[in-house]
Amino acid sequence: MFNFGTFSGTGTYFATALDPATGCSNTMIGTVNVSANPLPNAYKLLGGGSYCALGSGQHIKLSWSDHTVGYTLFMGGTPVVTNMTGVDDTLDFGVFYTPGVYSAVGMDNATSCTKNQLGTVAISINP
Repeated sequence: MFNFGTFSGTGTYFATALDPATGCSNTMIGTVNVSANPLPNAYKLLGGGSYCALGSGQHIKLSWSDHTVGYTLFMGGTPVVTNMTGVDDTLDFGVFYTPGVYSAVGMDNATSCTKNQLGTVAISINP
């Protein structure tokens, strides 16, 4: 087996063998098609804010979601909601009480391609 390296350009590739001693060449059998999978769309993270101690927390939502994408919500880099399926509408991750900065990532269910969603939201508690 021979490794031709990594290719990032889309298209159809083929190999040609060359004998340096004779200068003779021959196109090898077969081709390889390289294609790029599209990334998920990025939507704005909404919600967060402050609430009074012993209060009712704050909702965190995504402004839109696609049904072919799973969304993970992170707080400070730690997943707090994992692979919530999009609904082709606003996606509500729920009510959160833990103070911190939240972000989200979308992952296409078919290709596993990921994309950070837009912005972050913060939750804080008023004493």
